[in-house]
Amino acid sequence: MTEQDYNSGSELEPLPDSAIVYRALLRKWWIDLETYEVTDDAYFLRKNKNESGLSVRLASACSPSECAARF
Repeated sequence: MTEQDYNSGSELEPLPDSAIVYRALLRKWWIDLETYEVTDDAYFLRKNKNESGLSVRLASACSPSECAARF
């Protein structure tokens, strides 16, 4: 999958189980401050935005710092 494929709005093929992905946690409340674990809220689809999946970046396409620089 390329950036262009993602932006085209076409149906995406599933990632293999071995794929490493990054997901940005943009809300403070998505991290439990006692355990430092990601809360379930970080994975809920936003119905008001008509989301059909989670946004992720493929580790094979960017480094962690490149991914973080987008935010």
